[in-house]
Order: sequence, then C-alpha cells, then structure tokens
Amino acid sequence: MGITPEQRLKRMSVIGASDVPKILGLSQWGGPKDVWTSKVYPTVDRKASDAAQRGILLEKTILDWAADRLLRDGLQDLSMHSNIYYERPTPTGTPIGANCDAVIWTGDENYIVEKTEDGQPRRISEVPVAIVEAKSSASSEGWGREMTDEIPYAYIAQVMAQMFASGCPVAYIPALIGEGLSFKMYEVKWDEEFIDTMIEECDRFWWHVENKVPPEGPAPATTHLRDIVRPTDKIVKLESEDYSLIEKWEIARHAKVEAAKAEQSAKAEVLM
Repeated sequence: MGITPEQRLKRMSVIGASDVPKILGLSQWGGPKDVWTSKVYPTVDRKASDAAQRGILLEKTILDWAADRLLRDGLQDLSMHSNIYYERPTPTGTPIGANCDAVIWTGDENYIVEKTEDGQPRRISEVPVAIVEAKSSASSEGWGREMTDEIPYAYIAQVMAQMFASGCPVAYIPALIGEGLSFKMYEVKWDEEFIDTMIEECDRFWWHVENKVPPEGPAPATTHLRDIVRPTDKIVKLESEDYSLIEKWEIARHAKVEAAKAEQSAKAEVLM
C-alpha cells in the first residue's frame, strides 16, 4: 500500500524502518545523506517508480499467499492484519517507526489504541507474534533457501527495525521473486548484536537531523535534491570553495560528453 501525505509528514519526525538500511549503508537505493535530506527539508510528492508501483500492486497478492501458508502451518488460532504502525524510541530517545505490511497477532480489538480512516495505519499496543513484510523482485540475487534469513541485507535491516519498534521477536518475509515469479517464505529472528549496532547508528544519525548537520558520506541522489521544496525569493552567496565544486562538475560533465562521443565513434567503426 502506498503511503499517504499524512504518513509522509510523519516520516520526517521519525526514522522509518525503510530508512535504516540507508543509514547503515546497506541499501542500493540511497545512503545516510538521502535520508537526512528527507528529514530536514520538506519535499514534493513524486509519482512512484515502476518498480515501486509493481510492489504496491503485488503486495495484497503476496500477503494473501502468506496468510494462507502461515495461518495454516502452525498459527491457526491467530489472525493477520495489514498496515499496522508501531513506534518506539531508543534508550536515548531516537524515534524508530515502522509501518508494517502486516502483523500476526491475537486480533483482540481491546488492544487497539487508535483506528484511523481507511488506508491509514492503526496503532496497537499488543506485541505481535510475527511481523510480515511482503517483497517482490524480478531478480533472485541475494535470495537463498526458504525459511532462512538468506535475503538481501537491506531487507534484514528493515525488518530488524520493525521488530525493534514492535518488540516482536520474528519476522516472516513472503516474496515473489525471480523471472518465474515463484512464491517463497523467509524468516528473520531477533538478533541482539545487530539491534544494538542499529540503535547506535540511528542515535548517531538522529543527532545530525536534530542539529541540521549533514552526515558524512556521498552526496544524496539528485532525484532527492530535486524534490526539496525551495523558497523562490532566497539568494545564496557562493564562497570560493563553491566555485571549485562548480568547476569540478563542469569538468565531469565535459568528460561525460567526450566519452559518449568516443563510444558512438567506436560503435560506428565496429558496425562498419
């Protein structure tokens, strides 16, 4: 399910589970500065990528398959509910939030603290029996044997954050993967050492957010910088070091143009 504008605004005030892989340097979709930019600056909404839209459309199908398998194989007396939100601070106060695709729990309505409108997360106090995080991938790279934690590291970090936020000791990852689109089930269990490292890194990162100081590492993706809402009447004075960055950019852009010309020339010679 895609996130709502309200959920997007909420994400600025917490470290989300999907932010954690980037903060830890485990994600191919961004790093610490990408997350920092999204927390410090308001951004405009963009259309989800094709891959993201595919994941949203497939999520319900994957969760239906997961419910049938998990609730049939050993968890018959429980129920699965989708789009559940948990939030928990670290010992030093860093807020960790997790909008889970689904959780398996007793389904006791007395445990529900807040129910919002359709499509919004429901905040509940009961520790779930298991987190369920649906994934889909056209590539099987990084995916191993079923019912193990042999999944891409970025997803391990994400579900560890979900487990910390909810207090849950285990997460199931139903996945539709590979060119043949096969259903597979994976299991990740609470890892104390990983959780401790995650908390330490998140605390360090959140200091940068609160003090509006960029963390170390590569610059954020230009797509993230493009999405920042910028004031139209602000003028920034360039310093001497800024001009050197512009010069570096111009040199790189010129080299890119020349490399493209050389590639086309070499290709033409091969075809000829």
